[in-house]
Amino acid sequence: MFIMKKPNYLLFAIFVFGLILRLFYFPNNVYFSNDQARDAYYSYEIVHGDFKVIGPGASFSSYIHHGVLYYYIMGPIYFLAQGSPYIPALLINILNAIGIFVVFLITKKIFNKRVGLIAAFLFAISFEQTQYALFFSHPGLAPIFVLLYYLGLTLLIFEDNPKGLVLSAFCAGIATQFHFSLIILVLILPIFVLIKPKKTKLKRKDFVLAVLALALSSSTYIVAEIKFGQLRSFIASLGGSGGSMFSLNFDNFLFAINRYVFNNLVIAPWKPVFGLLLVTFIFWYFIKNKKERTTGLFLLIWFLAGSVLYILTSSTTFYYGMEGSVALLIAVAAIGNAIYKKNKLLAVVLLAIVAISNFHQIFTINRKGPVDAVMAPAEMLLSDEQRAIDYIYTQAGDDEFSIHGLTIPYNVKSTWDYLFNWYGMQKYGFVPVWGGEDALGSEGTLEVVRARSSLPSKQFLIVEPLEGLESRVIEDFFKEESYFTNLISEKKFGAITVQTREKY
Repeated sequence: MFIMKKPNYLLFAIFVFGLILRLFYFPNNVYFSNDQARDAYYSYEIVHGDFKVIGPGASFSSYIHHGVLYYYIMGPIYFLAQGSPYIPALLINILNAIGIFVVFLITKKIFNKRVGLIAAFLFAISFEQTQYALFFSHPGLAPIFVLLYYLGLTLLIFEDNPKGLVLSAFCAGIATQFHFSLIILVLILPIFVLIKPKKTKLKRKDFVLAVLALALSSSTYIVAEIKFGQLRSFIASLGGSGGSMFSLNFDNFLFAINRYVFNNLVIAPWKPVFGLLLVTFIFWYFIKNKKERTTGLFLLIWFLAGSVLYILTSSTTFYYGMEGSVALLIAVAAIGNAIYKKNKLLAVVLLAIVAISNFHQIFTINRKGPVDAVMAPAEMLLSDEQRAIDYIYTQAGDDEFSIHGLTIPYNVKSTWDYLFNWYGMQKYGFVPVWGGEDALGSEGTLEVVRARSSLPSKQFLIVEPLEGLESRVIEDFFKEESYFTNLISEKKFGAITVQTREKY
């Protein structure tokens, strides 16, 4: 399996194949909703000199924010792309595919080139990784830096290179910028230092450089803490009511492990306990062997770092386990190589099962964009949104018109505000007014007209996918709308509905 005299050519072929899988439905499956519109507006503001030190709010506490680095990276890209979200989304896809090379390097240094190629292939075809590639938001830039973090630890532990500690410290800070939960990489760094072989001698300057690297990559957090004291407020809130959302949820832990197995290895009608047993066996395979114990502990801690947060939160969303499953893929690659040495046919069959399982999910799910565990509401696809906007302008003709929306979050116009200002303005030369309520603090520049009597006769109501919105809220919304307008027609664009309405 994967025996070649020139493995670099095979590695490049794996990269190309992995990139094709990630871009197979691009650009039709690019996701764009409220978070993406907010990030686009903030990124543009930075380009125009409105510098920021606080990023998006974190869902697990009102006191915590993610880092601001995403805005500084995406701002110039949006500017050069003339506002098109497709280019920033493409960058996230490409960076995820580049992870194939990093996985190969890590695995080659721990085991050998052949195991590295198997691990790279498993990463390339992973359904989970193709979903991360669709993660068009600030966490979407984190995976490559999480992998570089573990590359640094690989250099430190398996090649006795103290520079690896500096690389890991720097990447831990960068990854935390993209999602605050990845601060776990900072917290577990001392554990990896402790399990390194004793022959690896770290000097004082190595620790100093690592601290400086972490401080540099976390500098915006330091500035934000000095200015706003959010971390202090968060710590003070622990144990109080309404502060932290931490709780113990072992069922979520089992669910996450089961998902790692399903989304990377094989789809099977197992209950979570069986996924746990399989994962336990895989890592025990290394830890029981004295010669492989350091390798086993390294991979196990890596895997647990991507799993333990699910115990502490009520959410099962993807980003709490960022790249934890890669440790599982590397372990499986090593076991697969061992099986190959004894039974080539069995190894090929097992690899084929893994590939078919992942391909099935990629080609049946990815056409609809990221799943709701990645981005919610699901199926807010930019291609459908553009078709909806074209339909609205075409239906309006030369008449003045307004738009309104039943949106998630409720009464937040940011998504459509950005899309009409970017796509509608560029293609049709003008934008409508927003006719109805708009939540306080909603990003955007469309004129908001709440006085319904002042709106033009022709009006369009955009209805987003409503999963997560209470039925009572939906009923009340349409009931109120019926007081002012009459439904003429409606048309669906994917999961998005556009209603043509006229004022009474």
